[in-house]
Parts: sequence; structure tokens; C-alpha cells
Amino acid sequence: MHFAIASSVHDIGKFYDMDYYIASKNYDIERIKKHLFHSYYMLNSESQSLKVIYTVAFHHEYYGLGYGPFNSIYLAKKTANPHHYSKNIISYDVYDVLNCDSIAYFPSKMLEIVDVYDTISHPWFDDQPLQADTIEVALNKMRKHFIEEEVKIDPILFDVFVGYLEELTQRDLSLYSKLKFK
Repeated sequence: MHFAIASSVHDIGKFYDMDYYIASKNYDIERIKKHLFHSYYMLNSESQSLKVIYTVAFHHEYYGLGYGPFNSIYLAKKTANPHHYSKNIISYDVYDVLNCDSIAYFPSKMLEIVDVYDTISHPWFDDQPLQADTIEVALNKMRKHFIEEEVKIDPILFDVFVGYLEELTQRDLSLYSKLKFK
């Protein structure tokens, strides 16, 4: 249930800067980053569960190549305890991530994939180089830019997502789940 809620409100923080998201053609990463923190504060003030709050807050972390509050949490942990290390890559327990025992929160990793797919496969993204007009083009670009060039989205979860789209569309998309690493 928390994933459904988080998915539906994951970009609620864009509300504070709607003119940028609707009308701007100029990419400003600093403005874009703010929506995660706005979302975090909005959901926290509404007393949402930690699972919802952190699924939303961490959905652009990209295994340390993205942006969001985890980098600040991790830096604070390392400052307080320079010998700390994360025991796991991914966890379904939000406290593992908040304690920096894992570097990724499983629901957020799923949301990253859905969010990337949604972004590049919609017409309002049409002035961007990653824009895609078919499922196949979107999956190919996701695999190339978010897995092969840099592992930003989880390759295993990506394969699960491709399988879901195959089932949903009744199309053979297996070519796009075959991961090719350099």
C-alpha cells in the first residue's frame, strides 16, 4: 500500500515550482533537486509513514549518481563514524537505509525505474535527447543510459519491469531485458 501512495505523490514537491516544470525549456538541476526536499517536508508534515516519505525522498538517488537526501544522511553518518560501512546494497527496511547499513531502499529503486520510464516516454519531454515515442525506444534508452553507461537503476528490477510491460502489452520485449555490460 505504501508503494501505491508514494508512486502517486512522488513529485508532489514540484507544486512549489510549477512554472518551471510546465513552461521552462532550460534544464536547471538545482531547481529540479529541490522537489525531493519539498516532497519530503510536505509528506512529513502530513504525518505519512516513513515508508512513503522515504520512497519519495530517495527516488532519484541512482546508487549515488543522483541527488536527494541520502547523500546528506550518509555524509553525516561518515562524519560521526568514519569507520562506518554499509553492509548491504539494497534493503526493504527503511531503517537500514536511514542507519546507512544499506545504500538503497528497495521501493525507491522500483520507483526510479517507473519515474524514468514515465519521464522519457511522455510527449511533454519532447525537447529532451532521451525522449522516446515507443515502449521499445524508451526501454532501449533506459538500458543504455541508466544501466550500461552508468548503473543508476537496478538492472534486475529493470528486467522485472520489462517483464511487467511484456505482460501488460502482450508484446515480446525480451530483447530489452538482456543486459550488456562493457
